[in-house]
Amino acid sequence: MRFRLKHLLLCLLLAISFLECITADGQNVISQRIRAPHKNVGDTVIDGTGTEKVITSEDNDKEMNDWKGSYSKVSVSTVMLFTLAMAAATGLGAVPFFFVELDPQWAGICNGMAAGVMLAASFDLIQEGQDHGAGTWVVIGILAGGIFILLCKKLLEQYGEVSMLDIKGAEATKVVLVIGIMTLHSFGEGSGVGVSFAGSKGFTQGLLVTLAIAVHNIPEGLAVSMVLASRGVSPQNAMLWSVITSLPQPIVAVPSFICADAFNKFLPFCTGFAAGCMIWMVVAEVLPDAFKVTIALKIHQQLHFQ
Repeated sequence: MRFRLKHLLLCLLLAISFLECITADGQNVISQRIRAPHKNVGDTVIDGTGTEKVITSEDNDKEMNDWKGSYSKVSVSTVMLFTLAMAAATGLGAVPFFFVELDPQWAGICNGMAAGVMLAASFDLIQEGQDHGAGTWVVIGILAGGIFILLCKKLLEQYGEVSMLDIKGAEATKVVLVIGIMTLHSFGEGSGVGVSFAGSKGFTQGLLVTLAIAVHNIPEGLAVSMVLASRGVSPQNAMLWSVITSLPQPIVAVPSFICADAFNKFLPFCTGFAAGCMIWMVVAEVLPDAFKVTIALKIHQQLHFQ
């Protein structure tokens, strides 16, 4: 059964990669046909709508000054402050576990919900990578991420018994992988926030992206907390580790803000890599655990009623 599951997962990753490659190539062709401006005789440009526009050096200077003005309004300390608050929002996902004790029968449901959140985040990362116009690198990143997690799992199995937060054995290995993957994918999000603050709209665009990811961090923190709480981890530790998974966001946001062009080039591969890691982890580990617990509970209930 486990052998078939791995083959099914590999087929799924290859299918996703093939579809993403086709979609990305199609979007690139369309954008080249519609959006690419054509240089005309003299200093005029014909855009994708057929409108002819005269480009002068004064216009270029004005656009450059506007870009510099918006960029200079945002300081490094502002980026750090907002991204720290954004990362702290992840801890809100653990708040429900301070008031409600997780019943064992909910462990399967929690794992299923965590899998859903991780899958949603992975496809969101794929879309983000495509928006930067490099679909091929997103596909390469997805495949690299799946292979990376497979190798990490084999390495942990060879290392011996793993323990974390009073969890031992195979369950500890899964917790380490989940926390590691959620931490890894935060690097891409932090880079995206830093680049947005350095964009043409400056603070306004950066603030909107920061708020969006802060809201997005709450269910991700809930996913991490559910994985930990279903294995007996206290709410305090669940909140702490949820926040830790988002700490790369402010750490990466500052250098990506300072060196926006350089980080922007690596975003497609990084987002694809993180997405590939999460897709593999969900299909190979988190979802099977959810089904295992749910089926065991159904069998127990049937035996109890009989």
